[in-house]
Amino acid sequence: MIIDNASHYKEQVIALLISEKLPVADLPESLENFLVAIQDKEIVGVAGVQVYGDYGLFRSLAVYPEHRGSGIAGKLVTRIEALSGYTNDIDPSSPI
Repeated sequence: MIIDNASHYKEQVIALLISEKLPVADLPESLENFLVAIQDKEIVGVAGVQVYGDYGLFRSLAVYPEHRGSGIAGKLVTRIEALSGYTNDIDPSSPI
């Protein structure tokens, strides 16, 4: 499996999101902060983050049903976190 920037796969990303009943009307023109998972030359998953200043909104994680259970979503999340500069510096023992 290959994880790649989604910019060149907009039509396939839209098709996957629609098939999973996720919104597409507000997708950014450029999918520069979106990634796709490619297996056997087919898009099988997508994840994205929308950037708002210093913050990002995680959105649109989808994997086709026939490819679920193989860790694709987890790999996409890990790569999106890296793309976003996410670090988990929160002490889990700290009160909320």
